[in-house]
Amino acid sequence: MHPTPIVYEINTRSWLHELERTEGRPVFLDTVPEEQFKKWKRAGFTHIWLMGIWETGPMAALHARQCWELWWKQEHPAEFINSVRTDHIQGSPYAIAAYTPAARFGKGAALKRFRARLHEHGLKLLLDFVPNHLGVDHGWIHRFPSRFVQLPSSSETSIEVRSGTKSVWLANGRDPHFPPWSDTVQVNIFSPETREELKAELEEVASFCDGVRCDMSMLLLNDVFAKTWGNFLDHWRMPKREFWEETIPRIKEKFPDFLFIAEVYWGLEQRMQELGFDYTYFKEPYDCLVARDYARYAALLDRTPLPQLSKSVHFLENHDEKRSSAIFNFQEHQKNAGLLLALPGMKLIHEGQLEGRRQFARIQLVPRPEEQVDNQVAFMYDALLELRTKTLIGRGRCEVLQVRSTLHSCVGLLWTKENEPFVDLVLSTENNPGIIEIPMPVAGQISAITQLTGDEPVQFDSIHGEPPILRLDSEPLKTSFYRIFLGALPQRKNVQNSS
Repeated sequence: MHPTPIVYEINTRSWLHELERTEGRPVFLDTVPEEQFKKWKRAGFTHIWLMGIWETGPMAALHARQCWELWWKQEHPAEFINSVRTDHIQGSPYAIAAYTPAARFGKGAALKRFRARLHEHGLKLLLDFVPNHLGVDHGWIHRFPSRFVQLPSSSETSIEVRSGTKSVWLANGRDPHFPPWSDTVQVNIFSPETREELKAELEEVASFCDGVRCDMSMLLLNDVFAKTWGNFLDHWRMPKREFWEETIPRIKEKFPDFLFIAEVYWGLEQRMQELGFDYTYFKEPYDCLVARDYARYAALLDRTPLPQLSKSVHFLENHDEKRSSAIFNFQEHQKNAGLLLALPGMKLIHEGQLEGRRQFARIQLVPRPEEQVDNQVAFMYDALLELRTKTLIGRGRCEVLQVRSTLHSCVGLLWTKENEPFVDLVLSTENNPGIIEIPMPVAGQISAITQLTGDEPVQFDSIHGEPPILRLDSEPLKTSFYRIFLGALPQRKNVQNSS
């Protein structure tokens, strides 16, 4: 497993649609231009996440078209609205009709060839697995309604299906903190049959890829599921073991290097890691940055155990969130992006983020509003991604430092590698300039410091001690990268006791 992977999330529908316009020909997964793979490799990505690869159906598409007319149109300029055709609005990628690669992308054979080309370039493939719910077009609904949560009577949060001579009402999938997803049906994870069938589905998914991003993974926890659906579970007993506790080892026995990534919230990240997930979403730091609450961000990193932080997924945007260029001004964006790429753990980059896209893109839409590349943002990311390759980031050990500062807050990360005569320090500051003091957990004297962005010497004071204290001036609202060169500790004279 790569110690600090960088995942690039692609909206498969929109990406292929735009490639077709550029190439002037139909593009399927097995006819993607070679330059795409070379570009991803140059950027330093380790994994490509094809979001929205699975088949969806006509009922989910109808639901999306109704939402477009009622609400989503208002989010877009008139010129774009007028260009959108009915067939441009498709079912949500998370209302899955079948775990079959969609025909419009070239089906399963094309996906397997795409994966093989990724491997040729040293890249791996991630796909979605959505275990909490299935789309309203899924074949289980009419053939196996007992695999879903059933409500006692009709409601606005259910769909009606015939089971033998009677009607049953299947609940829409949901997160208990939000309205139901009315284009989905809620899986009954307490049903032994359902659990086994989901594991079989996941085995099939695993044959196509190198890892899965498990959508809303915490909703399958026994206590969470019981709290959400307990009133409707009737005779279903809570299983003795967690679904993930049973499932992850089974898949890894067949695919030993397979990667499990959990979309998870509510402070349940460490619990999901303990159940076997390789990486888990860590959204709270993102929320701190959006709120400009840098003190809370620094305190959060400080109290999060390093093993948990190293198995976290860090991001500035994804398909659920607003575009980072729309949220942050350029100085904030540059600071936050530098810090993101310096953190231990997995980094998630969203397609369009590197070009400075600002328009939020609904995942049900095939086309996206045209936007010019923001050259300032693009140059910034090019520089940061190249800089990262010249540092110890991801090649050594990271430590979150205790930073004393006249600022309100400051984040310090130290990357070290055995037998190297230097260490790399990353400092991220907020709005006000000030003096920073950092206890440095290093062996030896600090002999020199340079900024990795320019190699010019840095003025600093070093207070000898154990550990030595590094003192330097900081610039406001900036993430800075320093290389600190270490010299030998002075020889201590042996003093002989004369008594």
